[in-house]
Amino acid sequence: MRPYLKFSSVIAIVLIGLILGLDLLNLPKPGLADPMLTGYPNSIAALGDSITQAADVTGAPPVADHPDYSWSTGTQAQVNSLYSRLLAVNPAIVGRNYNDAVSGAQMSNLAGQASNAVSQNPDYVTILMGGNDICNATNESGITLTSTFQTQFQAAMNVLSGGLPNARIFVASIPDIYNLWSVLHNDSNAQGRWNGFNICPAMLSSSADDAQRGRVRQRIIDFNMALKQTCTLYVHCRFDNNTVFSNPYLAADVSTLDYFHPSISGQAKLAAFTKDASFDFSDTAPPLTTISGAQVANGLGLTLSATDNIGVSGIEYRLSGGNWTKYNTPPTLTSANPFLEYRAVDLNGNIEASRSVYAVTSALDDGTFAPGSLSFALKNITPGPNAILFAPGAGVKKVDISDKLQKVPAGIKLDGGCPNGPGITLNWTGAATPVVDGLVLSGNNTLNGLRIKSFPGKQLYSILPGSSNHFSCFAATK
Repeated sequence: MRPYLKFSSVIAIVLIGLILGLDLLNLPKPGLADPMLTGYPNSIAALGDSITQAADVTGAPPVADHPDYSWSTGTQAQVNSLYSRLLAVNPAIVGRNYNDAVSGAQMSNLAGQASNAVSQNPDYVTILMGGNDICNATNESGITLTSTFQTQFQAAMNVLSGGLPNARIFVASIPDIYNLWSVLHNDSNAQGRWNGFNICPAMLSSSADDAQRGRVRQRIIDFNMALKQTCTLYVHCRFDNNTVFSNPYLAADVSTLDYFHPSISGQAKLAAFTKDASFDFSDTAPPLTTISGAQVANGLGLTLSATDNIGVSGIEYRLSGGNWTKYNTPPTLTSANPFLEYRAVDLNGNIEASRSVYAVTSALDDGTFAPGSLSFALKNITPGPNAILFAPGAGVKKVDISDKLQKVPAGIKLDGGCPNGPGITLNWTGAATPVVDGLVLSGNNTLNGLRIKSFPGKQLYSILPGSSNHFSCFAATK
């Protein structure tokens, strides 16, 4: 796990409330912080077609699916599937291997399979789909258009990302069917099966010429590019970088029942190739996001960035309890969306614990829990790595948090916008009784830009043993 950075790099942004005038009373509270997720998955679901169902894998009649030999979720030791490899290091996954693939399925069927997977709530989803968009066509003109293929794939990804927002999704490339033809086209048994049963005629039929085969192969390449491009739109998705497409078939890797589907050794190779191309679940270091903000025309624009030991897949955020959205351009806090949660995902699918931003809009806080006041924010903000940056409107010189510091829950960060922000004023006045030994904070608090005023001649601050408080850029005034 990565160490927690100081608040100077983990900042929460607050709207300029005197300008925007938010009504927070009618808004939903942020949800509890989503926990950090790293390490090995406890469940796996496979989507795809007859390859993932291990059709005809044994080479013996009858024609049938043999899902226990599947490269993804199978249980046969000869294959050593992705599931079997996970089970060897994580016994918690036992029995939670779901094969939702359907023989004969095309990309248009993937969204339905995705819905089935959502109902199973897996941590890890594998997809190998698209071969039938080539092979189900009786001729070259019947092959699915690349644009249609990509639209259908994105629809399925929307189902998965919406229904399984924390799942890691691995997308395998479509195998190079031209390589299959290259290896077996001089085998009379293979040619007899391909022609007799009309197997992938656009590529394998003896009536197809080299020019057509080249065009069909290019369509497979285009499909794989569409898979890659679409996968990059989702921070939890990982494409195999054409690993399956690039690894050649050998004759022994193909079933002798149909000379098309992988044999047992072919399924074993698929498992080995995809394991190396998929997520490295032994990596348990989550990424870390930093956030900053700037006033824009209709609110406060937020800029997010993240770092990780092996690389960041992306950052996502949700406004006021909505759905997670990939961060591409700075989101804006507005009166309609005054709080935001955000988190980063690394290349191995590790997710940092979500962090929260909450709007505090009142410069002065009278303790009445009025919308936009600090007391209102502290009452409504949920536990977790949350923080508040005070940024009151033009002409306001301070945010008064007198008598409220000890009400700040552990884990909440306060920032006065140091060095250029308005700062926070702590003013011990009236009936307030200062802490005898000075300002004592018992939680994990950070005060930036704190200016102490009218503090009665005691030690400026002290920190209780075992607490984790940080102070920077503050001054004491009389």
